Amino acid sequence: MGALLVKIASAYFNVGDEKDLFRSGRMPCVCRARWAVAMVLYSDIGWGKKRIAKFLIKDKKAIHHGLKRARALYQTDPQFFAGVELLRKEVFL
Repeated sequence: MGALLVKIASAYFNVGDEKDLFRSGRMPCVCRARWAVAMVLYSDIGWGKKRIAKFLIKDKKAIHHGLKRARALYQTDPQFFAGVELLRKEVFL
Protein backbone atom coordinates (compact mmCIF):
# COMPACT_ATOMS: atom_id res chain seq x y z
CA MET A 1 0.00 0.00 0.00
CA GLY A 2 2.76 2.42 0.92
CA ALA A 3 4.61 1.95 -2.37
CA LEU A 4 1.46 2.77 -4.34
CA LEU A 5 0.93 5.95 -2.31
CA VAL A 6 4.54 6.99 -2.91
CA LYS A 7 4.14 6.47 -6.65
CA ILE A 8 0.92 8.52 -6.84
CA ALA A 9 2.21 11.29 -4.57
CA SER A 10 5.43 11.56 -6.59
CA ALA A 11 3.47 12.04 -9.78
CA TYR A 12 0.98 14.50 -8.26
CA PHE A 13 3.58 16.68 -6.55
CA ASN A 14 5.95 16.63 -9.57
CA VAL A 15 8.78 14.71 -7.93
CA GLY A 16 11.16 13.61 -10.67
CA ASP A 17 12.05 10.23 -9.14
CA GLU A 18 9.82 8.58 -6.57
CA LYS A 19 12.94 7.30 -4.79
CA ASP A 20 13.59 10.92 -3.76
CA LEU A 21 10.90 10.52 -1.09
CA PHE A 22 13.19 8.06 0.69
CA ARG A 23 16.29 10.28 0.44
CA SER A 24 17.22 13.15 2.70
CA GLY A 25 16.27 15.93 0.28
CA ARG A 26 14.29 18.93 1.44
CA MET A 27 12.94 20.22 -1.84
CA PRO A 28 9.38 21.53 -1.30
CA CYS A 29 7.80 19.12 -3.78
CA VAL A 30 9.51 16.14 -2.14
CA CYS A 31 8.55 17.24 1.38
CA ARG A 32 4.92 17.82 0.43
CA ALA A 33 4.68 14.43 -1.24
CA ARG A 34 6.29 12.75 1.78
CA TRP A 35 4.00 14.61 4.20
CA ALA A 36 0.91 13.65 2.19
CA VAL A 37 1.92 9.98 2.18
CA ALA A 38 2.62 10.05 5.92
CA MET A 39 -0.73 11.74 6.60
CA VAL A 40 -2.70 9.10 4.73
CA LEU A 41 -0.71 6.23 6.22
CA TYR A 42 -1.21 7.62 9.72
CA SER A 43 -4.80 8.86 9.62
CA ASP A 44 -6.49 6.53 7.17
CA ILE A 45 -4.53 3.29 7.20
CA GLY A 46 -3.58 3.36 10.88
CA TRP A 47 0.18 3.01 10.68
CA GLY A 48 2.10 4.30 13.68
CA LYS A 49 4.78 6.97 13.44
CA LYS A 50 7.51 4.40 14.03
CA ARG A 51 6.29 2.22 11.16
CA ILE A 52 6.00 5.23 8.82
CA ALA A 53 9.50 6.35 9.82
CA LYS A 54 10.88 2.91 9.00
CA PHE A 55 9.06 2.81 5.65
CA LEU A 56 10.17 6.31 4.56
CA ILE A 57 13.67 5.84 6.03
CA LYS A 58 13.30 8.83 8.36
CA ASP A 59 13.45 9.24 12.12
CA LYS A 60 10.32 9.43 14.24
CA LYS A 61 10.81 13.15 14.95
CA ALA A 62 10.83 13.90 11.21
CA ILE A 63 7.55 12.03 10.81
CA HIS A 64 6.02 13.89 13.77
CA HIS A 65 7.09 17.21 12.22
CA GLY A 66 5.80 16.16 8.80
CA LEU A 67 2.39 15.20 10.17
CA LYS A 68 2.16 18.55 11.94
CA ARG A 69 2.99 20.38 8.70
CA ALA A 70 0.59 18.16 6.74
CA ARG A 71 -2.33 19.01 9.05
CA ALA A 72 -1.62 22.73 8.65
CA LEU A 73 -1.28 22.52 4.86
CA TYR A 74 -4.39 20.37 4.58
CA GLN A 75 -6.38 23.23 6.09
CA THR A 76 -4.81 26.09 4.11
CA ASP A 77 -3.42 24.84 0.79
CA PRO A 78 -5.97 23.68 -1.84
CA GLN A 79 -3.32 21.86 -3.90
CA PHE A 80 -2.09 19.88 -0.89
CA PHE A 81 -5.70 19.13 0.10
CA ALA A 82 -6.40 17.80 -3.41
CA GLY A 83 -3.26 15.65 -3.29
CA VAL A 84 -4.23 14.07 0.01
CA GLU A 85 -7.76 13.44 -1.22
CA LEU A 86 -6.36 11.76 -4.35
CA LEU A 87 -4.28 9.47 -2.15
CA ARG A 88 -7.29 8.72 0.04
CA LYS A 89 -9.33 7.71 -3.01
CA GLU A 90 -6.62 5.19 -3.91
CA VAL A 91 -6.72 3.74 -0.40
CA PHE A 92 -10.48 3.27 -0.34
CA LEU A 93 -11.01 2.00 -3.89
